[in-house]
Amino acid sequence: MNKKEVEQLLHDGNLTIAFDTNAVHDNSRFLSLCDNINRLNDACQCQIRLVVSAIVHTETLFDLKQKYHEHYDIDDINRITTRIVYNKGF
Repeated sequence: MNKKEVEQLLHDGNLTIAFDTNAVHDNSRFLSLCDNINRLNDACQCQIRLVVSAIVHTETLFDLKQKYHEHYDIDDINRITTRIVYNKGF
C-alpha cells in the first residue's frame, strides 16, 4: 500500500491494523497507540480495528515467561488482556 491508500482508509474510518511481534514488544508505545486509536474510534465513530495474531501473542507470552521466570503470572496477563480487549484501560 502507498501513503495515499493508507490515508484514504484512515479518512474513511474503516481500517484494520495488524501488529507484528516487534510492534508489540515496546509495550508503552504499543499501549499508547491502542489508547489513541480507541479515542479516535469513540470520537468519530470510526471502525479502526487492532489485530494481534495468535502467533505474536504466543511469542510475547513466551518472552515474558523467559524474562520473569517464577514471577510470571499468567492470571495477571489475562486480566490486563481482558481490560484491553474490552477498552477498559488499566
